[in-house]
Amino acid sequence: MESLKPVYVFGVILRQGSMSAAAAQLRMTPSAVSQVVRKLERHYGVKLLARTTRSLTATQEGRCLQKYAEQLLDWHDAVERDMGVLKAEPEGEVRISLPTGYSETTPLKQVVFMLRQRCPKVRLVLLESNRMADLHEEADIAIRAVPIPEEGDSVVRTLAVWKTLICASPAYLKNHPIRHARDLMQAHWLNHSSRVLLHTFRHLGLPECPWGCMMY
Repeated sequence: MESLKPVYVFGVILRQGSMSAAAAQLRMTPSAVSQVVRKLERHYGVKLLARTTRSLTATQEGRCLQKYAEQLLDWHDAVERDMGVLKAEPEGEVRISLPTGYSETTPLKQVVFMLRQRCPKVRLVLLESNRMADLHEEADIAIRAVPIPEEGDSVVRTLAVWKTLICASPAYLKNHPIRHARDLMQAHWLNHSSRVLLHTFRHLGLPECPWGCMMY
């Protein structure tokens, strides 16, 4: 990159039309800019600039180098423009599909609040549904409580890991004792999501749709 810097400086000189103007843009001293030109002329063995008291123009040999200097300047401008877009402030609508009831949970409310503080131009739309969302038509992001296979052009990321607890009241256990994992197949369940419950059965080595299991 250092070998291109003198060519870049040469291009700025010709665009600005003077050593002093180029020095101001490049945040260099005029003498340092002039020294770059002298080094280029020594390197190529030709005179690159024709200077008078009123003007500064490229010689015939300088115009040859100017072609490449202009390309370098255009390339630099394009890089600055395109990369600048990446760090621009995010804005627009983002649709997030969530399991039913998740939008009212404290952790999610905290995340939404933090995001609105950091990205005030982003408008969040929370869509509650327990079915798998169509990320092409219905939502931009889907948050689910069970593992999801990475398919097509979708990208899957693990956001959190937690333990699932199976709880029962003493009165229920007195009438429906649970001595083995298979006894859970006959239990009466109150659960937030059938997907989470069936994933729990699978983790315990039980059938995903156990006969006699009642879900509410």
